[in-house]
Amino acid sequence: MSNEAALNPATPADAADTWSHIDLTGALLELALAQIKHALADNDETMMALAEAHQAIGNKLQAIATALTSTQSGDIADDDAHSNINQSLGQMIMAFQGHDALNQRMEHVCETLTMLREHIMDEQLRNDEQAWDAMIDQAGKRCTMESEREVFRKVMNRPATPTP
Repeated sequence: MSNEAALNPATPADAADTWSHIDLTGALLELALAQIKHALADNDETMMALAEAHQAIGNKLQAIATALTSTQSGDIADDDAHSNINQSLGQMIMAFQGHDALNQRMEHVCETLTMLREHIMDEQLRNDEQAWDAMIDQAGKRCTMESEREVFRKVMNRPATPTP
């Protein structure tokens, strides 16, 4: 689902229509999806700016390190500073990886909410126990991280079997 589609979901039941908890549930699920997608898109923009800054800092630090190496005989303080900078850059990279993992998990949440909405809004699916069971299995197959599989096992009381 594109960010624009997430921000322009299907129109919920008009006020003139008969009140329906099913329609409202579907609209609220669509709202939750749109909010998650919008937050992820905003976060991606922030992370891209941070990645660009990280790259620029890394390039400048490499130039400084090269200049220091060629002009000095290896001052211990400079070596410590260089080591601390490299450690900080490594921590930034780990933060980027954490961001990627969070995005992946949130995308799985969105996929599960989308399937749930489809099952609630479609009367045939809504009343089909086998369809619900298949949807739950499909959600379990999307659990690619161990932490996701553990949550799935605890909440759904069945194993999550990721697709290879």
